Amino acid sequence: MLTPRFVLTQTDDFVEFSLQCLLIKAQEVEIDVDGSEFKFFAHPYFLRLSLPGRLIEDGRERSSYDIDKGIVSLKIPKETAGEHFADLDMLTKLMDIRGGPADAKSAAEAAASASGPAAVLAALGARAAPQSARAPLIQEQDAPSALDMQPNDQDGEEEEIDWSFPQMLPPEPLEGLNGAKYGFNNQYSGYAQTLYQVATEVLDVVDLDTSTPESRRAGRIAFEDEKFDDDYYISDFLNDEEIQRLIRFKPESWRALREIQAQSAPEAGQEKPQGAPFHPFLEFSAQEQDQLRKLSNRRYLIDPPMEHALYLGLVDILFGHCYNLRTTEGEPTVESAWTICKLSGTLSCFDTFSDLQDVVTCCLRRSLAYPLYRHFELSARVLEDVVILLKLGRRAVLKALLQIKRLLDRDEVTFVLDRVWITDYCVWIQQASDKRLRSLASQLHRFEATREMVGWPLSELEALASEDMREKQDPFDDDVAMD
Repeated sequence: MLTPRFVLTQTDDFVEFSLQCLLIKAQEVEIDVDGSEFKFFAHPYFLRLSLPGRLIEDGRERSSYDIDKGIVSLKIPKETAGEHFADLDMLTKLMDIRGGPADAKSAAEAAASASGPAAVLAALGARAAPQSARAPLIQEQDAPSALDMQPNDQDGEEEEIDWSFPQMLPPEPLEGLNGAKYGFNNQYSGYAQTLYQVATEVLDVVDLDTSTPESRRAGRIAFEDEKFDDDYYISDFLNDEEIQRLIRFKPESWRALREIQAQSAPEAGQEKPQGAPFHPFLEFSAQEQDQLRKLSNRRYLIDPPMEHALYLGLVDILFGHCYNLRTTEGEPTVESAWTICKLSGTLSCFDTFSDLQDVVTCCLRRSLAYPLYRHFELSARVLEDVVILLKLGRRAVLKALLQIKRLLDRDEVTFVLDRVWITDYCVWIQQASDKRLRSLASQLHRFEATREMVGWPLSELEALASEDMREKQDPFDDDVAMD
């Protein structure tokens, strides 16, 4: 069966469905509405959605089919008139997560028959399949997670979380069982050989399948210390005309946040506007909607310490994305996938973070050791870019993750890192809390990033470079002055 392209919109009284189904027989279309569950079938297309509110069939429903465009249009009444259905543009979230043995069998068969890069993709999918196959009894429970308990993230008081408070990750499994766990939510193992064969030039981790979080952290720091170059840093500090131009560059997210904040500000003598303001920057493009449709919806069993680490990992991954966005002025290059992965300790070193200082320090160190431009002020500005994305909430973060996914997918080296990190992040962030993202943004904004944090003598190098520059600019040396 094929999943049709679809878009959902709503009015006060109806949810409107637009499904692209080419070359179907309109008289064979079957639609079933059961409260919040919506089913559509028109051979060879099938779609099942779990909506955030209930629909009803009471005679007001309407349907039409545009043969030329292949578009099925449906208009189905809401059970409660005026109810707002949240997140109708979060397409992956809406798609029903139930699956059967046939899904696991097809994944296994694809893995067995594939070769080359396709074999790598299939192997990663097949190795993850057993976990997915075990999950449905838990995934289909109606009980909300801790993140879903808030009926509306836009209402109520902000949820303040101390992101600087260190938490311990769950212990590693006993040796001899499945080896080291790593990747998103520590749900992958045994992929080291594949990862090393494909992504060696971006990986800074040794013996991944026998590693521990501590050994990965120590290895990352050792690689960074070896890579940092005093002369390179001094050169960029002295010759920073191009870098200063990049620092002044304003990504679209800056303007979007400013305009959203202006919409939210009450007029003189008026009450604060109700509801969350929306902005075109937060709308998903047709390309992004296609990506969302192709994702497999799932729920994750995540322990609180690991959930804490996943939010902090977002900072690290978004830092690589924002550095690339700023230094290319919004136009990705063939080096973009490498840049994002190399600047992210999560992607290149499989590191995980327990507090805000850990992740900020990692971001600064890698941005001063690896990329083309190595300048502390530039790194600090990129951290501001991350703050703005987090303030804009889930949609902005999801759009960034989808762009990262596109870049990594197209690259013959980094695509495997998408499979063990970014794809899961794209699914999980749709269930994440806007309040937690805003809390993280607030604390990151207040966090003071200093040169001393990185462990390298940046201030001394800058002072030395400045003194040398002053001496070169002096038109008279000591001998001339004596004359």
